[in-house]
Amino acid sequence: MAAPLISVLVLTYHPQENALFSTLRSIVQQKDCDYEIIVCDDGSPDFFEGAIRTFLDAHNCSYQILAHKENQGTVKNILDGVSLARGAYVKPISPGDYLYDDTTLRDMGLFMEQHQAKAAFGKMVFYSCEPAFSVKHLTHPILPGIYETEHYDSEKAARQQLVYGDFICGASAVYETAAFRKALETICPGVRYAEDSVFQLFALENTRIYALPRYMVWYEHGSGISTQKTTQAFNRIDWDFYNFYQLMAKNFPENPYVQQACRLWQLRKDGASKKLLTAKLRPGKLLFSLRAKYRRKTLKITDYNDEFFRQCHIDGV
Repeated sequence: MAAPLISVLVLTYHPQENALFSTLRSIVQQKDCDYEIIVCDDGSPDFFEGAIRTFLDAHNCSYQILAHKENQGTVKNILDGVSLARGAYVKPISPGDYLYDDTTLRDMGLFMEQHQAKAAFGKMVFYSCEPAFSVKHLTHPILPGIYETEHYDSEKAARQQLVYGDFICGASAVYETAAFRKALETICPGVRYAEDSVFQLFALENTRIYALPRYMVWYEHGSGISTQKTTQAFNRIDWDFYNFYQLMAKNFPENPYVQQACRLWQLRKDGASKKLLTAKLRPGKLLFSLRAKYRRKTLKITDYNDEFFRQCHIDGV
């Protein structure tokens, strides 16, 4: 059997059934692209594998299902899924998120092949269905310009992510399978949930990160671990990033952006709010913050088409 071009990793943990099948509907309607689906469950006691198989069989899909008996954490769950992937490229997605339209995988694969890309991200439409459907005027990264230019600079990408905290959202990402697996192996097991941190690793390694100039995903804002509010002063995602930067300090001990990130996250961990504020008032950081604030204030997401979303959406998501 010929290998597919793209392996779509559907990452589940206690998924809502409607959300999961809405996501799967957005995948099985893809056109003009050879793909496989790998459902990776991270130890859900109520995992409904039989219903998933019935659905995918009905759509004549090439698929695999990996059901962990115990919770592994997001990074290990993804790594195990990537280890099964037969495609040249991997696209992770979670229940409640949708591929943007029915040619998303085709365009994604063509872009990756054309640029021989190791890692790329596209635009997202942030949406919420609580209490009713609405689109949020958000974007990640906040200032994507350095990734869109032909004069891409890994040093600028590292500074923007590590020092300024302008992260790339993993929901928008697509990766070359081998490169993604290597990056995940580097950060695992010290990092359990913050799989998005691989983009910072790519920047530090001088691996080109591409911006794919089209919408790639509908992203359910507020449902992911990174967007959920918490009352903890230093939560588990914070610990993940703290551990990630400690690891990067060992791998890139002379890199000034790694050193700055380590200092900033140490201050956060120690609750040193005054020193942290002083660090944020540095000219570069302050300029970035002002530009980001202006971007957030003026951003209006209006150029999307929600027809495909509504075709896939199942009430109750």
